[in-house]
Amino acid sequence: MSRASCVLSVSCSGLLIASSLFIFGPFDIYLANINEYSLPLEALLINLLGFFVLCLGVSICAAIVVPSALRSVFISFVFVIAIAVYLQGNMLFISYGHLDGTDIDFTKFTARNWIELPVWAGLILAGIVFHKKVSQQATFISIVIILIVSASCIVRYIERSDEFNAKLPLSDAGVDNTLFELSPTFNVIHILLDQLQSDVAFNILADKSFQRDVDDFVFYKENIGAFPVTQFSLPALLSGQAYDNTSPMREFIDNAMENDAYYKELHRQGYAIDLLTQKNFLPSNFCKDGRVICEDSISPLDSSLADSKRVAYKLADYSLFRYALI
Repeated sequence: MSRASCVLSVSCSGLLIASSLFIFGPFDIYLANINEYSLPLEALLINLLGFFVLCLGVSICAAIVVPSALRSVFISFVFVIAIAVYLQGNMLFISYGHLDGTDIDFTKFTARNWIELPVWAGLILAGIVFHKKVSQQATFISIVIILIVSASCIVRYIERSDEFNAKLPLSDAGVDNTLFELSPTFNVIHILLDQLQSDVAFNILADKSFQRDVDDFVFYKENIGAFPVTQFSLPALLSGQAYDNTSPMREFIDNAMENDAYYKELHRQGYAIDLLTQKNFLPSNFCKDGRVICEDSISPLDSSLADSKRVAYKLADYSLFRYALI
């Protein structure tokens, strides 16, 4: 077998592995938890491109240097690994429940080892024993699987395009100047200092240079968020409802903010309400019904990009966990 044929076959199998780990896997996880993400899918996947290229590049480099006598065996080996990875992430994976950072009791899932290990071992053994026949079909089968899964992803993306299109783009767009128009008679300005310790804020505001600017403000230093993340703390603060994980996140936010938020009473009393925050912190239709003016918070582009990398790497971590043989 020529080196070019070996590189082609291994490239197709390597492409299946890289796509499973860094495209198809993250896509499935994102789609299943789409309400948990505020950033668009493409902004996350672009951050995984380097890992995708690295995975594919390693397989191609190995195919280039493998001795000619072992090319057929190597092609078959990489192919069966690609098949095993695909099966692991799509047919053999198991649900561990809500991944909330707590330790997983793997002793409850020991029975799965009696299925996964024989499947992996059987595929590898069959690939080595029948390497001549397997290596001849590796390229075709890899391409077929990639095309089928890609088509499936495209169809599912189109079916839920409204949800995908609703995600916030990466931008540093400012806000409408009308947001800063105040009433000549009476105004209430409520500022939440997210991720800023109260004692630090107190020391800053105690500076004499700030006294005139904050003279009419009341600083509540004895406070604590209901949750370590903003998205759940806001409903608790504005509505008094605490998230207990009995309903999907988006459903909880919609119900709490639509039905119990205190600003509804302010609206009934004739107040014009402006909210400056990320729109994914608010109910789905909140900014479309004319009750309030909503603006995305002002943040530098670099901050948004850094956040997209963090979320993307976490998404890749979940994908690798899903495809791993544990």
